Amino acid sequence: PEAIPILLKHLTRPYYDIVRYTIARSLAVPEPAVRAAWPLLVEEYKKAPLNWGIRAPGGAKNFDLDIRDALACVLCVAVTPQTLPELIELLKDPAQGKSRILLLDAIRRKRKRDPAIQQLLAELVQDPQLAKEINSWKKLS
Repeated sequence: PEAIPILLKHLTRPYYDIVRYTIARSLAVPEPAVRAAWPLLVEEYKKAPLNWGIRAPGGAKNFDLDIRDALACVLCVAVTPQTLPELIELLKDPAQGKSRILLLDAIRRKRKRDPAIQQLLAELVQDPQLAKEINSWKKLS
């Protein structure tokens, strides 16, 4: 927990992609300080490059993971009942790219006991980027 403020400060710095990815993944912990940083996390998520991939320092190879994916994982952990509407807006926005698939994890656990989430999923399953993931949940139920 003591490292969270330091990690949050460094998350906003212009480090190499791989460094920012690692910092973001390190923040994917259910701590109050991470939840309190929701506005910063959403801002970083929105401004992160879409579907870019991680490039190592001096390297030409792109890896499959990208900073948006890592930030989506952090948002899933940081979401609260108060910030859930903002996460839902990110989920509904196709302009946010393929990392929205990872955002689904934040609502997956709530789907059976919340009729509003069930209605949301009925809407989101129409989205080509999200349909496969949502449909796979039915097989696990």
